[in-house]
Formats: sequence, structure tokens, C-alpha cells
Amino acid sequence: MATRSQQMEQKGHKKKKWLGLGLGLLVGMGSSAIAIPMVVQKLNETIPESVSDVTTYARPSTITIKATEN
Repeated sequence: MATRSQQMEQKGHKKKKWLGLGLGLLVGMGSSAIAIPMVVQKLNETIPESVSDVTTYARPSTITIKATEN
């Protein structure tokens, strides 16, 4: 049978485990909250402004080969 001090030590270990899990979850959510808007902004910067430009859109740093008729 465990003594009272051993029982208290086990409870403390469980609390530390949950505290670590909670802090890890908060850090993960916080970094996602920062990263997602940055990705969306980068994506929006590469999208053409008007709908008519979509058909003639060429991604940056790519080569476009046109036919002789244009």
C-alpha cells in the first residue's frame, strides 16, 4: 500500500502531465493562428485581380510558349 506522500507525488505527476499537455495544445493552436493567415495572404498575392486575367494567367518564374498565331 502506498504511503500518503507517495499518493501526493503521483497526483503531482498527473497534474504535471495535464499541464504539459495543455501548454503544448495552446502553443500548437497559437502557432496555427499565426501561420494560417500568413499562408492565406501569400496565396492571395499570387491570384490574379480580375476574372479575365485568369485565362491568361502565367505563374511567376515559369516559361510560357505561345503559338505562331499568338
